[in-house]
Amino acid sequence: MKLLHAAVLTLLALGLIACGASPVAEAERRWQAADIGDYRIQVREVHSIWCLYDAEVEVRGGRVVSATVTARPGPAQDCYLYVDGIVGKPVTIPPEEARRWTVEGLFATAHALEAQRGNKEMAVTLTFDPALGYPLTLAGDNVRATDDDLVITVRHFEALEE
Repeated sequence: MKLLHAAVLTLLALGLIACGASPVAEAERRWQAADIGDYRIQVREVHSIWCLYDAEVEVRGGRVVSATVTARPGPAQDCYLYVDGIVGKPVTIPPEEARRWTVEGLFATAHALEAQRGNKEMAVTLTFDPALGYPLTLAGDNVRATDDDLVITVRHFEALEE
């Protein structure tokens, strides 16, 4: 039975490869199949030595209903995105700015990074939750550039009751 199970999984994997299904597309299918419209997500976005952003976003019915971000400067002390110079304290941000940290926004970033995988100068790491499919880690670094690293990690995900 184990052999049959392994053979079926191998055939499925080969079928996905033959169909051109990417790891991001496969994870996105798992996410869509999970049908989670209400959730809370905590994301850390690190921009090399420039700045670290901790975001917390609540989504209801597929829409951002609340979002905060806390900017924490790195050695370069350059936290200019989203927070208008406020660092170290949570700042409420509008839904349109918070979309980048929703699962859908993270998938958009994952697709953009995945498109860079063929570029030999780019180091790209993408991981996804094995059960629900949402992105866990998205990282990109141009190995020829200095201080351009981007690392996004989901620190906490919670499906909410409707």
